Amino acid sequence: MNEKQTLTDPRKIARNIKQSNEYLAQGEKPSSMATLRKKIAKVAFKFAGHDSENNFANLEQMSTRLFGSLAHFIDNQMALDDLRVRREQASTMSQRKKLTDDMEPYKRGVIGLNRSISDIFDANRDISNSDIQNFAHQAWMLMHKPEEVQYGITKLKQALRGMDHETAMEAAFWNIPGVDNVRQTTEQDELMGIDRIIEFDDGEILNIDIKSSRRGAEDVIYRPGHGLPLASQFSDDEIFLHRPTDEALAARQPYINQTIADLKKRYGERAA
Repeated sequence: MNEKQTLTDPRKIARNIKQSNEYLAQGEKPSSMATLRKKIAKVAFKFAGHDSENNFANLEQMSTRLFGSLAHFIDNQMALDDLRVRREQASTMSQRKKLTDDMEPYKRGVIGLNRSISDIFDANRDISNSDIQNFAHQAWMLMHKPEEVQYGITKLKQALRGMDHETAMEAAFWNIPGVDNVRQTTEQDELMGIDRIIEFDDGEILNIDIKSSRRGAEDVIYRPGHGLPLASQFSDDEIFLHRPTDEALAARQPYINQTIADLKKRYGERAA
């Protein structure tokens, strides 16, 4: 039996970064913790690197990329929370549009973390959500106040739950008659609320925005070009290590098949 792979200790990553020439070359001691986090992230991403196929080559590199993404995550989430409140309070359409546009760079940062985690799960199916949370907690304790760390963990748990439901529904999509491929999305797709792209053998596609609850799906107003909101058909306890149990998948598959068939009739479009 192969020994379970583990994420690199974030304290080791931080130590290596702070002792590196790349970090020291950035000059004097940062004037604030926010500046320190940006400095650490910049070096972490440089250290992570890519292999020739544009994938992270090993778990140590993936851990380093994750560390860099985490350095930005709490700041990005706090900025998004603030902008969302201000957008809700805005009195004109132009103000709301401006605030929505202002969200984009922070959303990209959050998407970056999600993609870092997805890459780890894809390559190492035995790494759990708890492993990610423990890594994040240790990393954030080096860079944030305790109350900020708790805020970050709460937001991270929400993100991990959403990702679990995305991968669970993806497993069902692959079993649908007529489905040729279930495509992973780009950063730009995700900005448009698209989590998975279902490609059918007749050349049509569906852009799907997977929500972890029915209420989450109902709260989204569909706009052409964006993802179609679709509630996960699985409960949290039917997902184990990012995949639905065989029993849950078999039970939910007929309903998912029919739901996607109905969506395809109404919203299916030809692939570009």
